[in-house]
Amino acid sequence: MDEEAAVNDLGSVDAAATSVVESMPTIQRSFYNLRQNHERTALVTVLLILGALAWVPVVFAIAMLAVAVYVLLWSLILAAWAFVAALLPAALRLARWLPYTQSMRGSWAR
Repeated sequence: MDEEAAVNDLGSVDAAATSVVESMPTIQRSFYNLRQNHERTALVTVLLILGALAWVPVVFAIAMLAVAVYVLLWSLILAAWAFVAALLPAALRLARWLPYTQSMRGSWAR
């Protein structure tokens, strides 16, 4: 068989490219962003746009929930600091009147 006959025997370039893409694993195809069915991508696009009435509020609610948890955690930290700061003067005043602190103060000076 000569060269032209061998090339013609392989088939069209589109058929060869389709068979190569079909033989690739799905993950590798998605990595190279290769799609077989362009009607399916149009259908998915239309469904995403129409479904936006459902998924956009859900995504927004999840994002706001994450922000609320973040603010709550920082509020708890701030409340703990405020509580300690409010009790600190009373604790220092109480420490002056405890008997063991006066005896310890003399031993520290030595």
